[in-house]
Amino acid sequence: MGADVYIDGSSVEAIDGSVTRRLNGPSQAECTIPMHLASGDVGSKGKFVLDGKNALHGRCTFLDVAAGEDTGYAKYVFTDATEIWDKRPARDGPNGTDPGDFSKPLFFEEILYGPQIMEEILEQSINGTPPTLGEGPMEILLGAFATGGPSLEGAPTDWPMTIAEIATLLVSTGQVDILAVPIDDGTNTCRVDVFNGNYGNDLTGDVILEFGMGAYNISSLRWTKDLADVVNKLWYYLGPRVETPEDPAGDQHWRANVQGFDPGLPDPPKSAVLALRDQSRVDYLVRMMIQIFDGRGDEATVGRQLYRWQWLAEQWLRAMPRELIHVTPIRGLPYDDYGEGDLITVRADGAVKGGFSGAQRIYEFTASWGGDSVIAVSELQVSAGNEGFS
Repeated sequence: MGADVYIDGSSVEAIDGSVTRRLNGPSQAECTIPMHLASGDVGSKGKFVLDGKNALHGRCTFLDVAAGEDTGYAKYVFTDATEIWDKRPARDGPNGTDPGDFSKPLFFEEILYGPQIMEEILEQSINGTPPTLGEGPMEILLGAFATGGPSLEGAPTDWPMTIAEIATLLVSTGQVDILAVPIDDGTNTCRVDVFNGNYGNDLTGDVILEFGMGAYNISSLRWTKDLADVVNKLWYYLGPRVETPEDPAGDQHWRANVQGFDPGLPDPPKSAVLALRDQSRVDYLVRMMIQIFDGRGDEATVGRQLYRWQWLAEQWLRAMPRELIHVTPIRGLPYDDYGEGDLITVRADGAVKGGFSGAQRIYEFTASWGGDSVIAVSELQVSAGNEGFS
């Protein structure tokens, strides 16, 4: 069936294109159209249907028209509806004490749980009552929002913050995953589901990609390791500053901190994180980073669970060199056997620096096509080194 592209509801003849699906971030699609056939503009809606399935539906966020002596082409970039979160303030929702407030909202203190926080913020932005306490439609259908999970009580460093900034903060704890699913119901272009971390299906027994061995179904592979971001002595200081007899100006003391010996760190995963951190110090020497959270003045007094989970996630990810694996499956394999967040098996033989084999999570993938409209996965980003600890 190949690739079908629609702009503002009309079918267009794209010379080539691609769709990049991402977990915890806006997905994008690109296409190139001969200039004389180009239609629509920035803000136009585009829908990409790959092998009969809706792969992306969103608005054009970038358009580049290049003309030469003989021909010209228009390149479109479409982004799913979550891109608007960067231009929406995060407001207290209908279940808070002050719905609509974004100057100093209380959802981290009253709602506590990541998926419900996102639901409150999105509901208020879309359906604020009165309308002046929200911004209106996003073309997003609110889907499933997980219940339970760990408390993320805390106080971010500054207000106001955008919905995108809150989403990034919640994801950074390792306890929240956000998925935008493309839809077309006549009004909305995507559905947003929010999970209690580690979203995805276990496909390790069904989807097995192998390089230089077995099925030989990986055409190329890149495996990178980077020591630059390794930190194995991570300290958070939480405001406000404290005046003491030894430090009357309050320049050197803080209300609280989060470090490896914080007794409030949840265990699991505390023991596993500290073991990895200690091994990192042996392997790569001690590498320290200090982060100060004092923009609001009550980060320590409101609650620390947000920062504790963020510390655990950051220390886990930064204890060892950042490891990224990019694989390109051979042409002809179904591109939709898996999705963002899923666990698959990836193997490489010993010729690839000793090889590797194991379950690895898909963080993003790109499905592309050329003149023959045959869909192929041109890049699949997986990484055992970034896998979560829970």
